[in-house]
Amino acid sequence: MNKNFKKLAFLSCVFGICAIMYFGLGLEFTLNFSFALFSFFLIVLTVFFIQKRKILNVIQNASKEELESLVDFPFKNSAYEQTDSTKSAKDSTEKSHNQNEETEEMDKKQRFWHSFNAQNAKTGAKMFFVPLRLMMYGILVIGILILMQRELFDVFAFFLGLVSANVLLILWLTIPSKS
Repeated sequence: MNKNFKKLAFLSCVFGICAIMYFGLGLEFTLNFSFALFSFFLIVLTVFFIQKRKILNVIQNASKEELESLVDFPFKNSAYEQTDSTKSAKDSTEKSHNQNEETEEMDKKQRFWHSFNAQNAKTGAKMFFVPLRLMMYGILVIGILILMQRELFDVFAFFLGLVSANVLLILWLTIPSKS
């Protein structure tokens, strides 16, 4: 399945769902559902393009050594790799197996909590307060307020649209495509 066909099939599915809802559930339901669906897609696309631009910028400014060090980064971390003797000792008894699992779990929790620092918090805050991203959330909030002002807001339809958007996005990402 080529990429253009995948895009066309996806858009046809989305518009088909909205058309069926319009004829079956009415304008108000369809309006809320569609608004939630398309707002979600706008936010996800915005975040995707912001992250893509940031990653490309980091790659362009990185040295050759930095790029080579990233090749095996998530998979090879010698501080946390287990040796064969540790693995065989784990298999020797049920009790030592449980103790090793508890130790590994404690190590994971410690690594998780030690990864929080001021720099990570600062980076996270910067990513949230990107103007384009805030604009997309603003569109979502303003749209909800407009629907509420005109007494057209249907909470069930809106949240069903958000859930459907998540499901459609997962389907979009899991359907294989051949370039």
